[in-house]
Amino acid sequence: WAVKGRFDKFLSTKDTLWAAGLISGDELAGKELVAGGQLGYARYLIKEADREAVAELGYDYSFENLVGTGPGTSVHIHSARAFVGYKNKLGDDTSFDTSLEALANANELTTPTGTAKAGEDLRVNAQIGITTKLSKNASLNVSFAVKFDNNPAPLAAIAGFTFAPGYTPEADKLDTISKASLIYALF
Repeated sequence: WAVKGRFDKFLSTKDTLWAAGLISGDELAGKELVAGGQLGYARYLIKEADREAVAELGYDYSFENLVGTGPGTSVHIHSARAFVGYKNKLGDDTSFDTSLEALANANELTTPTGTAKAGEDLRVNAQIGITTKLSKNASLNVSFAVKFDNNPAPLAAIAGFTFAPGYTPEADKLDTISKASLIYALF
């Protein structure tokens, strides 16, 4: 699950300063709770009626409460963030979008699976999707996302299994999400 809000202050038709807040959870990835915020600058490289491309640079703060590692185990991550995104209207009823985001930690992290020096906790998120209108109010979105974390969280406890003392397994570095969403507009 995930919730994100964002505010953009346009300086011109192509330049904006922005701030975002987010909160999520992904127990299978070893993260009971992730909360944080982002600040940055965005520049529209293409801004036309049927397509747009944007590049962003900024700062990301993430608080991660890790699953199955005992009370109070959490990580504070300060990162540099780079993002590029592209949207294209393919016709009256269909649009295509894709994005790539990279985050590199600026601080040293100590987790139950080890220590990551600055720059060693590289995270990359990529997504591709297509949305098509089914009727006046309904649309279908199909997307595929890839998430890479070079320093993944510890794996959540597995019922019926006991790990050797002192051994903390990591979640996978690569996670994929395939999603189909039915979107209905009330107004």
